[in-house]
Amino acid sequence: AWVSIIHPEDLENVLDNLNNYLDKKMHDIRDSGKVIGVERIAVMAALNLSHEFRVAAKRDFFGR
Repeated sequence: AWVSIIHPEDLENVLDNLNNYLDKKMHDIRDSGKVIGVERIAVMAALNLSHEFRVAAKRDFFGR
């Protein structure tokens, strides 16, 4: 299943990993030069992450 419970002791590590992943995605978008402005970069990163999550969830659900 793609939904899991995070043990409280692991929460800080999970959040740190998510923060690093988001930071990398935002830097990738900024470095592409196609999006200008922190707010726009953040929105684009959020949309991309949402898409990645949906693809992964569908893959897990349908076994593809």
